[in-house]
Amino acid sequence: MVKIGLIGFGFIGQYLYKAMSRDENIRITAIVEPDQAKTGDLPEHMRLKRVSQLKNRNLDLVIEVANSEVVKNALADIPDNAMLLIGSLTSLADPGFFKIVEERSRQTGKPTYLPHGAILGLDGILDGKELIESVKITTRKPPKSLNIPDNGTGEARIVFEGTTREACFRFPRNVNSHAAIALAGIGFDKTCSFIISDPNVSTMTHEVEIEGNGLHWVIRIESSAQSQVTGAYTPESFYRSIKRIFDSGIGMQII
Repeated sequence: MVKIGLIGFGFIGQYLYKAMSRDENIRITAIVEPDQAKTGDLPEHMRLKRVSQLKNRNLDLVIEVANSEVVKNALADIPDNAMLLIGSLTSLADPGFFKIVEERSRQTGKPTYLPHGAILGLDGILDGKELIESVKITTRKPPKSLNIPDNGTGEARIVFEGTTREACFRFPRNVNSHAAIALAGIGFDKTCSFIISDPNVSTMTHEVEIEGNGLHWVIRIESSAQSQVTGAYTPESFYRSIKRIFDSGIGMQII
């Protein structure tokens, strides 16, 4: 039985808990969530208020699905024998934290996993990174999803244009998909991010345009909003990424 600790019990955390409760080979045995009202219906032994309470737990994997500040503060308390999956990829736009995560993996011998989340085709970006010359990702969301006021004109407007690193600092809960592309491709400073606030849409859309040596790719992903910042595909994508970590490897595998 694979034992998992979960940091964060919002929309994605709750989805993962329900999905893994139906899985006979994987179990979430500890959940860190300061808001105990969210975990009130769960068994007492798995309800933790602080990440430091994970330190002495026997866990195979710790999954963070809280926010970038939480994972930065949590890293030192993750058990050395546990692998790590970081959901808040915008945290890795901080060069200092990026180095600390890399050092943890070297010291413990445990990998750190970065899920593709809402983005399709990340494997192609990773494989083609030596050929890629430019990457632009444009996200279009309703104003409430970006936590900014509607300007009252009824028109879409660009609320950010710049490097993906800066986008991660400005909109840490909204551009994990941008961070994933930067990490797989040409980096936070060479990847260009655009964020559009559009009061006329109810969906979340990411469009990625990639140019390079002999290639031109356009990837467009649209999904309905299941929470303020999360689309319908993302939580299932997280779950399947976790399943692949522990896959036995028997039979044919798409890699």
